Amino acid sequence: MAATWQVRALLGVLGGLAAGAALAQSAPQGVPQSASLTNGVNTGGTSFLDGFTSTTPGLAVITYLRHNALDAIKDARGNDVPVFDNPRIDSTVLLTQFAYVTP
Repeated sequence: MAATWQVRALLGVLGGLAAGAALAQSAPQGVPQSASLTNGVNTGGTSFLDGFTSTTPGLAVITYLRHNALDAIKDARGNDVPVFDNPRIDSTVLLTQFAYVTP
């Protein structure tokens, strides 16, 4: 019996949550960026990964989980900003995108 789109969407969300949680636990966030974006381009919480959804007609669900733990605030030259004494910034984002591909 074919699964309905609701079941497939739920499985996609659950799979995305599991994969995001595993990646957040295993991959350090300190990897340097390999390419820089043009000034003024804001991809928000996503990037080129938006293109990896299904191209067949129907609903596609992508979920991203990202956690950042920062302990420094730097100026444009990479030096610590003296106004902030021992800063601690934690940020967790769970972003779900729904895309419908028309036939």
